[in-house]
Amino acid sequence: MDQGWTVAVCPYPGFTEANGEVFFPKILHVAVAQLRYLRGSASAIGILPSGIAAWGLSSGGWFAAMLGASSSNKFSEAGLLGTVGSPDLLSVPTNLCAVSGFYGSYSPWLVLQSRPEAIWSFFPAYKMMDPDTRNEEQFRKASVYTSNSTYLSKSEGAPPMFLSVGENDAILPPTQTTDLVKLLDELNIENEFIPVPGAGHADPKIYDNITILTKMFSFVSRSCQ
Repeated sequence: MDQGWTVAVCPYPGFTEANGEVFFPKILHVAVAQLRYLRGSASAIGILPSGIAAWGLSSGGWFAAMLGASSSNKFSEAGLLGTVGSPDLLSVPTNLCAVSGFYGSYSPWLVLQSRPEAIWSFFPAYKMMDPDTRNEEQFRKASVYTSNSTYLSKSEGAPPMFLSVGENDAILPPTQTTDLVKLLDELNIENEFIPVPGAGHADPKIYDNITILTKMFSFVSRSCQ
């Protein structure tokens, strides 16, 4: 890229029951394994292990934010690091130098609590949960278990975060982002937040906005120096 960055696209398994085993937290274990691979293979790839950032949109924003919190003790104690990937890489740290999220679902289960039952059958976050445990009590527990805010800790390496959301997002409540921004401020974790008036979910006014993208790359570059 002309910004001087090497880009690695890290896909994650789809939220389909047909896969049989791709439920939370295994889908997160895959993302952790991808990060470990990049850090563990940094020399061979030609990148700096200390200069890796994560950027995600919508559900990808959740993955990026969770990886940003993955160096905390709570994250490890919750079993969210997993053991996916080469055994030689399981001890590789998962620190990131920055995180960027656009219209992310940072507490996905909390979104579902306000959704009609009809939406739950196809809403991606719902399918992240094993069908045998889909009930109200498990949803309440999951709202903490899967929330990025549960694991954020500046003293344990939580990175600076760049966030943007459309103020007219009808898919994921903008409060998913604004609440995270408030928490980052409370924890004194560096962040930059750009709300976009009139923009909805997955809106080109955000992801194809040269001003926002320029600010994001500038923020990440500063954070990862």
